[in-house]
Amino acid sequence: MFAARKGRGATLNGAPIRVSGETQIERARIGIGFSYRRPVAPHARDIETLLDAHCEYLRMGSGALGMAYTAAGRLDGYWERHINSWDVTAGIALVREAGGRTNDFFAESGLEHGNEILAATPRLHAPLARLFGT
Repeated sequence: MFAARKGRGATLNGAPIRVSGETQIERARIGIGFSYRRPVAPHARDIETLLDAHCEYLRMGSGALGMAYTAAGRLDGYWERHINSWDVTAGIALVREAGGRTNDFFAESGLEHGNEILAATPRLHAPLARLFGT
């Protein structure tokens, strides 16, 4: 069970977890989310962008799990063009408390209507944000 509490860190089955600390995109594994409620073309471009950067990617079908895996260091980051707040809010807390960074998911109407999410180990967050134009 993943858990986090503001200012108290993040845990997996009671043991502390941390983001991976990876610093090089060429060695990173990024989880990427997709919903068939959205156009396929931007998702395909995102995958091409990661491959052009020599970055590995995974699609697991669960944004919540992608965020948790990022917090636990199993992934070096997670990106999704649109995700709903109920699928990502707990993951934001996990990633931040595990030492990672996230974009401002709650900007504009993120809480009510969803938004893009980018979460990563600190040294990869800005380079990934540039890659995805966020």
